[in-house]
Amino acid sequence: MPDMKTSVRVSQQGAISLPLIGAVQVSGLSSSEIETRLADELRRTYVRDPQVSVQVEEIESHPISVVGAVAEPGTFQVRGPMHLLAVLSLA
Repeated sequence: MPDMKTSVRVSQQGAISLPLIGAVQVSGLSSSEIETRLADELRRTYVRDPQVSVQVEEIESHPISVVGAVAEPGTFQVRGPMHLLAVLSLA
């Protein structure tokens, strides 16, 4: 349904909000897992055989600064959660 096509942002709480189904938690899910979850929610409400496609348009990264006795101190852009040892290995 062309009028159902939309772009949404994931909130800081890890949810998206869509017409017909409202807020849906998507944090930690892959694109295909989100497609399945959205199709299930649509099936429960108004749509008989929903066809859902999810495409990630932008991934936000966060700056992390590493200073001290490392080879290359500085600020690094990381995506998603990262262990301290992995961050230190960047520097």
